[in-house]
Amino acid sequence: AAMVQNLLPGLFRNKLQDVLRTVTTPDSHTVLLLDDVTLRVVSNCCRLSELDEVNITMVEKLHAPSKQRAPPALAADLNVVYLLSPIPSSVDALLRDFGDQHSHVFGGFCHALFTRQLVGELHDKLRYVRGLSTLRDGVLIEALALQS
Repeated sequence: AAMVQNLLPGLFRNKLQDVLRTVTTPDSHTVLLLDDVTLRVVSNCCRLSELDEVNITMVEKLHAPSKQRAPPALAADLNVVYLLSPIPSSVDALLRDFGDQHSHVFGGFCHALFTRQLVGELHDKLRYVRGLSTLRDGVLIEALALQS
């Protein structure tokens, strides 16, 4: 059991990097927005330098005020990856960033990745959000990462 626990962080780091590579490009700057749960998951399995390897420029908390996450002048050129748990507070925070269809917080491509399956009302809320380049769920098994 101890040997498996020692392997888990590396497995999750590799899975996370693989997932992020699908939505980032080497020639762009990308901010990774995390909720409280995904912050714990990412913190348990990788370092900032390992995120830099997959073109993540900044890591910020989803629930911080948008101006603290990225200065408005910088945010206009940033791509963003929301890596979130499929819970109401995280979905609502993501929707606030898209509140006005003509002035998204981030000006580049926006990708929403959820660690588990989005179900029911949470899926319906996000289904027709304009401006999302990617909406994908079930990308990580967070419970195992939290145990590692």
